[in-house]
Amino acid sequence: REGWTEIIRPGPTRFATTFIALKSLHKHQHDLTALVTSKTFVESRYYRDPKARDFIVVILDSRFWNDVEIIVKIVAPLVYLLRIVDGDDRPSLGYVYDGMFRAKKAIKSIFMNKKSLYKPYTRIIKQRWDKHLRQQLHAAAYVLNPAFYYDRENLSQKPEVMAGFLEVLTTQVDGNRTKFLNETNLYRGKVGEFGKQLALDSIKHMRPG
Repeated sequence: REGWTEIIRPGPTRFATTFIALKSLHKHQHDLTALVTSKTFVESRYYRDPKARDFIVVILDSRFWNDVEIIVKIVAPLVYLLRIVDGDDRPSLGYVYDGMFRAKKAIKSIFMNKKSLYKPYTRIIKQRWDKHLRQQLHAAAYVLNPAFYYDRENLSQKPEVMAGFLEVLTTQVDGNRTKFLNETNLYRGKVGEFGKQLALDSIKHMRPG
């Protein structure tokens, strides 16, 4: 059919390809519905294949499409975070914690902040985050990223954020920690160089190096 495009199929490279494939299916929902109900398809030999009949049942099932839409919405912020982390052009360490924080927040909004609905999904994400990604360094990088730290309206207030920062300070910073803390206080209060207009203007447009 003119104007149709090929549906993306998952490959064996990254887990995200499975969900990208679902997004492609969702995009072509109406085309697929039109296909399985078209006279050309019904009169073809493919229509009589048992596998085709199973396929038709799925395509015409509204519950299937509702599930696809939910999954696509849930995974979208996570895929966006993966793109940031996998990017080679600019440093991403200072964006991992915020990306996960915003992803979970977006998932909650999908379900109108109803805990019984979003909890099964955020629980899975938390388990994976705690097992593979949660590091004190991510929390410290989040604190030291002015784009987030100076955005007090959206800044995460979880105790683990500052705890992670202090842990990194204790274990990773060599030399005069008192001086480092003093510099941190200047940063937190936008004092000195941190308060200059050039520095403030660059907050939203430059990633920390």
